[in-house]
Amino acid sequence: MATPDRAPVLVLGLGNTLLGDEGVGVHAVKALVDRHTLPDDVEVVDGGTSGMELLDIVAGRETLIVCDAVHSDRPPGTVIRLTDDEVPAFFRARVSPHQLGLAELLATLALVDQRPAHITVIGIVPRDIDLGTDLSDDALRGLEQALALIVNDVSADAMLPPRVQALVDRFSVIDETAMQGLPVCNGALAVEAVGFRRLDADWFGVLITPWFMNAILLPAARTPVDWEVVGDWRDRELPAGSFRFARGGDEEVGCYDMLSLHSPMFAFADQAEARRAAQSSLKTLLTEPKPPADRGEAPENPGRRALLLGQVGDGPDSARGETLA
Repeated sequence: MATPDRAPVLVLGLGNTLLGDEGVGVHAVKALVDRHTLPDDVEVVDGGTSGMELLDIVAGRETLIVCDAVHSDRPPGTVIRLTDDEVPAFFRARVSPHQLGLAELLATLALVDQRPAHITVIGIVPRDIDLGTDLSDDALRGLEQALALIVNDVSADAMLPPRVQALVDRFSVIDETAMQGLPVCNGALAVEAVGFRRLDADWFGVLITPWFMNAILLPAARTPVDWEVVGDWRDRELPAGSFRFARGGDEEVGCYDMLSLHSPMFAFADQAEARRAAQSSLKTLLTEPKPPADRGEAPENPGRRALLLGQVGDGPDSARGETLA
């Protein structure tokens, strides 16, 4: 029985981030929030090592997707996906205290008719669960596969606003046609939108392609292209300061403004590395500069070099059981 005043889909990350790969589920849901704009019907929660404490959070959902480390005879980094009737057998293994707590929680919710109708467990086999906060290479590889499964489960098309999805679709077509096989392209990369969110009347984020990485200001409503000004430069205000964007345009997408971050893209070995650079640049652009010591001086604009180097610090980790999105 779904509760009408909350998102029907809950994505729950479990694990202890102080025990290496044991925290991979929490890292996965944080990556989901960092990389995707979620629809209103999806909520993401870092459940940490909680069990019954999540009772009120899980109650009344239509769908529950749990991501966690799972112990198995399979090789480290293997991703295991279980749904509905397969889940009870997984919980009977009682592989960790917080998974046992979740099993008890679901049993309690079933007694009061508040158990989610659909349950999916996406597990990643850990390699290293010793004290430490870093994930092993195997866990990182499994995280990427698990994230793709989560995105698919909550509907990949719904993960991006329609305007941003149209931008991605258009450049995907360009990648597969006009740019196919050109030496300027990095074949290890794909078209991806990173971190798009509303900024006044625009969608703002970073677009990765095999041949460039640009920050994009995309009008929320499609605006016809004025081809006479395509390629012109214009100053646009961002939280970090004023930056010079080039006007771009496409008959299908309409007009947009773009700030070049990287081109060509051969500095990146894979999509994950390019994505991290995009996220770092995005944080820089969205971070207001610190006020100068001398109030008579203007705040320093981070500039393009800072964007390329990703000079911005990460924020504090989310508290356990805290909603991420």
